[in-house]
Amino acid sequence: MKFIRGILLALAIISSWLAVLVVAAPVHAFVFGRVPADGALNVNERIAHDRNISSYLLTGNEQDLNALQPIEVIHMRDVRQLYLWLVCMTVLFLALMIVTRAWQGAGFSVGLLAIVCLVSLAGFQFFFRLFHELAYSNDAWQLDPAQFLLTQIYPLGFFAWMWGIVGLCSLLTLFVLWQRARRA
Repeated sequence: MKFIRGILLALAIISSWLAVLVVAAPVHAFVFGRVPADGALNVNERIAHDRNISSYLLTGNEQDLNALQPIEVIHMRDVRQLYLWLVCMTVLFLALMIVTRAWQGAGFSVGLLAIVCLVSLAGFQFFFRLFHELAYSNDAWQLDPAQFLLTQIYPLGFFAWMWGIVGLCSLLTLFVLWQRARRA
């Protein structure tokens, strides 16, 4: 049972941090300062475009995507559907976590998540491609940075940094839960 609780807890924590950080403009700005654009955009231009894209993910207002080409808008529609699914799954995972007292499996979750994060960061490009091939039914995500704004704003390095931040936040959260469960 501890194994199942541990996996459930890891899923709840990862999905929670993903749902928050996908639209966290200050975190994106931090990463923009470390990962250069794949094009001529400066950090302030990236931040402005990022605010619009994050707004679209939250509201669905396609006017926020006016700077994008049609194929990029198609991809952003797919991303928004995936984001909404992620939010729903997060609520479900958190509810199941509470019902099953999943925090009791936090020790297992810390180890499991540490391994998953290290392996996925080491092979990030492979896992990034695999995720996109599994998550999207079209190839609208394969955008050439020379032609498309989305890949100029968000190059592969941006996603690697963000995944690292999600992993770190998740590990810290799980570690705190594990310490609290050990004291209880």
